[in-house]
Amino acid sequence: MQSLFGLPINTLMIALAAVFIATLLVVLGMAIRNRVMLKMGLRPIPRRPGMTALIIIGVMLSTVIISAAFGTGDTVAFSIRDIAISDLKNIDELVIRTRAPAAKGDTFGQIFMDFQVYEDLYKDFMDDDRIDGITPQLAQAFPAINPIQNLSAGDLNVVGLDPDLLAGFSELSFTSGGTTNLQSLAPTEVYINREAAEEMALRVEDEIQVFINNKPAPFKVAGILENGGFAGRDPTLLLPLDRMQSLLTREGQINSIVISNTGDVLSGNKHSSSVTKDLRARFANRSVASELQLLLNTPTFITELETRRDHPGTTSERKEDIESLIFELANTRVTDELVSMLGDDKIRERIFNVLEQEDMRELQRDVETLFLDLSDFSVFDIKASILSGADAAGSFFSAFFLNFSMFSIGSGVLLIFLIFVLLAGARRSEMGMVRAVGAKRRQLVQMFVFEGTAYALVSSAIGVVIGIAIAAVMVDVLNSIFSSFADDFTLQRTITPQTVVISYCLGMVITFSTVAVSAYRVSNLNIISAVRDLPEAIGTNPPPRLVRRLLNLAQGIGRPLIFLYRAFKSVIHLDFTAVLTYLVMTLVWLTIIVWILDIVIQLFRLIWPYVLQGWMLLIVGGALVGIIVTTDLQQFERASYFGGGATLTILGAGLLARSLFSGNGSNQRIIDRVVFTLVGIFIFTLWALPSKFFEPLVGRLEGDFDVLFVSGISMVGAAVWTIMYNADVLLGSLSLMTGRFKQLRPVMVTAVAYPLSSKFRTGITLAMFALVIFTLMVMSILTETFGTQFAPTRTVTGGWDIRAAVNITTPIQDIKTAIRDNNSLNLSDFEAIGGYTNLRIALREVRGTDQTWHNNKFTAADDDYLAGNTYILKVIADGYSASPEKVFTAIQRDPTLVVIGGSLLDDTEGQEGQPIDRVFNEIDYDDPSMPAVEVEVREPQTGEIIKLTVIGVLDRIHDTGPNRMGLLGSKSAFDTIFPFELPKLSYEFRLNDPEKAQSIAQEIERSFLQNGVETDVLAIQIEDSFAVSRGFLRLFTGFMALGLVVGIAALGVISTRAVVERRQQIGMLRAIGYRRGMIQLSFLFEASFVALLGTIIGVLSGLVLGYNAVQDIRSEEGVEALTFSIPWLQMSIILGLTYFFSLLATYLPARQASRIYPAEALRYE
Repeated sequence: MQSLFGLPINTLMIALAAVFIATLLVVLGMAIRNRVMLKMGLRPIPRRPGMTALIIIGVMLSTVIISAAFGTGDTVAFSIRDIAISDLKNIDELVIRTRAPAAKGDTFGQIFMDFQVYEDLYKDFMDDDRIDGITPQLAQAFPAINPIQNLSAGDLNVVGLDPDLLAGFSELSFTSGGTTNLQSLAPTEVYINREAAEEMALRVEDEIQVFINNKPAPFKVAGILENGGFAGRDPTLLLPLDRMQSLLTREGQINSIVISNTGDVLSGNKHSSSVTKDLRARFANRSVASELQLLLNTPTFITELETRRDHPGTTSERKEDIESLIFELANTRVTDELVSMLGDDKIRERIFNVLEQEDMRELQRDVETLFLDLSDFSVFDIKASILSGADAAGSFFSAFFLNFSMFSIGSGVLLIFLIFVLLAGARRSEMGMVRAVGAKRRQLVQMFVFEGTAYALVSSAIGVVIGIAIAAVMVDVLNSIFSSFADDFTLQRTITPQTVVISYCLGMVITFSTVAVSAYRVSNLNIISAVRDLPEAIGTNPPPRLVRRLLNLAQGIGRPLIFLYRAFKSVIHLDFTAVLTYLVMTLVWLTIIVWILDIVIQLFRLIWPYVLQGWMLLIVGGALVGIIVTTDLQQFERASYFGGGATLTILGAGLLARSLFSGNGSNQRIIDRVVFTLVGIFIFTLWALPSKFFEPLVGRLEGDFDVLFVSGISMVGAAVWTIMYNADVLLGSLSLMTGRFKQLRPVMVTAVAYPLSSKFRTGITLAMFALVIFTLMVMSILTETFGTQFAPTRTVTGGWDIRAAVNITTPIQDIKTAIRDNNSLNLSDFEAIGGYTNLRIALREVRGTDQTWHNNKFTAADDDYLAGNTYILKVIADGYSASPEKVFTAIQRDPTLVVIGGSLLDDTEGQEGQPIDRVFNEIDYDDPSMPAVEVEVREPQTGEIIKLTVIGVLDRIHDTGPNRMGLLGSKSAFDTIFPFELPKLSYEFRLNDPEKAQSIAQEIERSFLQNGVETDVLAIQIEDSFAVSRGFLRLFTGFMALGLVVGIAALGVISTRAVVERRQQIGMLRAIGYRRGMIQLSFLFEASFVALLGTIIGVLSGLVLGYNAVQDIRSEEGVEALTFSIPWLQMSIILGLTYFFSLLATYLPARQASRIYPAEALRYE
């Protein structure tokens, strides 16, 4: 991967490594100066190997998750990059003609250019140091068969190359060894690549027949080439250019120009950006550029450009681009620089952004159309695009896994915090005595930091190794998923050094930060209580006075200067260890991030007393909710602001009520219980209610994954909060429920009383368990809901069973007649047959507020297809029959009428989360009716613009299948544009007996081999797509299940610590008659109580949020067939295994507790 979360991967690695090294240097400096505390911190590690092992397991889990996610991203990125390099080799850019006047003899989808275009381009760039190869190419896909084996390839790429013009490109290599350049081929000989040889079972000297213009052209295979470069990845045949031109009767013509940049297959990519920019400028139409200059050089447009240039948030790069554009637009002539800028996608996007202003709509309309006419040629930087896509795919997988693992990572952080709180509890008397003999609080913090650093160094290393192993397993699972739809794509396990460094350093930083926070917390102990081992609620000390807090803030702001001052004093005292320590800490603070964090912490401590009073939270929360009502934010921001603001408002109201009632001398315990119980219930209810409940008050709310994360934390936190504040009620209820079981009652009550008395640690453990169970529950529900076909096949496909694709060069004119004349097929097996061709078009509303051309798909169908489909129309225009059949009849009669797919009404996101205006602003998917909407459709090959009228919207159920709908209309609407009739390149069939679909589909392929027909059984295709979805979702679910290890490890740590803490209690219980089995059962009941309670919280929260998510998606996407489904079997297995391993983790401590002798336990201190 080259980047992650928008940051260059090397920059991220260096930053984390710098923080890691700086942290180690600080810790090392403290260790050198405080060797006694170092020994006290490290002494317990070898003394308790069992506890040490549990701590390492708990601490390493976050690193395991991080390294597994990064490792998977590395593999995906490397695999795609490797395909790009091996498939393209030295091919970097490709020039094709995308628009040309249709001439006599032309056919659909074939655009050629004169050889002179290549010669002119070669003259212009032959001396360019960035380019070492330019060659012409004539390529077309044809059907081909092996007549001996009767095996075919529906789309064999036939490529014509000039052997004398291949300088600078990789040589063609035989699979048997050696190279060639096409010069040695006899007139009837060709080369094929390995893929073609394997697909058609061809060997050297075999005959291959290629159907050109429906006539077989026989060739002899002279050699088999390795895939890649001009030999391609798909089945490919190579022959000299002049023979290809002769076969197509295209003498003196080509259809593409291929360019190789200077350098090897990878380093040449560094020139792609500049070469592509210059090539686009070279092919730009200067007269169109002149018109654009005149249109854009207007006061309104220039003023808006200057406003954006002078905006404080404008980057220096963007500012330079705007200044250059303003200068070139003001020039009296069309310069090469202006043409180059107009051809630059980045500059073009900035122009479009400015034109979106309300007062520039008409200008936008004209400019958008002119940009489409700026060049008849398209330049594709194909290698750079694929390499960029590889990096994006790797970053996506890493970010996706990390996002879905937030709960597990958060649970891991809580576990680290809990572990060190428990360690502090175990050494509380020792810390009290250390403080009593003069140790300072910071020295206690250092003691725990030393111990935590030792654990972190070891556990992070182990975590990286285990994470890499898990990534390898995940890659195997991904390969099995990919194999179902991409046989030729295999992920290759790859781990980069950057991943190892980042995973280790990030895991170390997370652990160290958590240890530092927990160490600071436990250092606030009361010396007398600690020495006497009396119970104490840590953290209840009153906050420092306002003056002290302001001084702390001032120290935070001036911390680097303070460190420098201390370093200077240490120089005077010749304490060079301290000098080094303070200088390193100065450098750490000067990294800005640490400095800002320090200031933020001091600000938080300054306002904390006012936060506890409630009024500040009430103001902040109310302000956030007010932003929702009064401002026009994006939907995703609205959901986040509203949820956060409402939560803070509820919490602030509760704290304020607590402060007010406490002032009246009321019973504080009762007040706390009532207030915090109500706060917990209200917060849980807030996040449990569907967003539509609040939309009448605050407008539309939507949520991204971050809202799911916040919802889970809020619901689980609120539930745990409520339970912990009513622990005695829960204990009393349990005592009443177990009254009938006289022998088990004391065991169960004793088991539950201990965790409920330690509310803090129990609350953290419950939260860890519940968060992970919550995530698994939500993901399992989504897997079950979206991984299962939720509508009959014919409903999804519009009534069709089989789809057949025909080669573009050998279309079938009359499919029904062809079937009738075929002895292997029976026309009576078919209930309906319809044909169409999918066209790439540009689309915009005539009277819409957005005059941008949107690329889309037009399904140009024949009358049989329009009459035979059973598509559902969600919305029908006023004035047309409510019957879908009559709407399609109207389209047959009037080719200017069309219907659109429901997906065109989606609000989508563009780059960096910016919203894109809908193509159809006048139509809402949920509207009961709609006006007929006039649109303009531009055909890119001819540049012709036709006006069509939208009279209906297809149900989005049809977008859940393999054919996502764009516009659907009559083929006749485009027949008038071309000087030839538009061919039908796809056919769909509805059978009288759908059970025969697979056998009939195979027979259709065999019957039309020379037409290159390839069929798909739509029911199988849909099921395969859902199987892929299920595979991915289950992989994510399994990855998130790593968080269960956190909860299980937490129970093990708590149970182990409980044996030590309750040694005397165990002795007394044994002395009054408890048997060993009862002691052991008590500990197992205790683990069961925590595990089951956390599971119940997680399951209930997950069910509620999963139900809301499914209903919201169902409503937003308009898929009425989508139903809420719970995978009870899967969840039962997961929860059962979780409970089993929870008991297993507790069994050893429970067994140890049961073997304690009463006399020994009673003497224990």
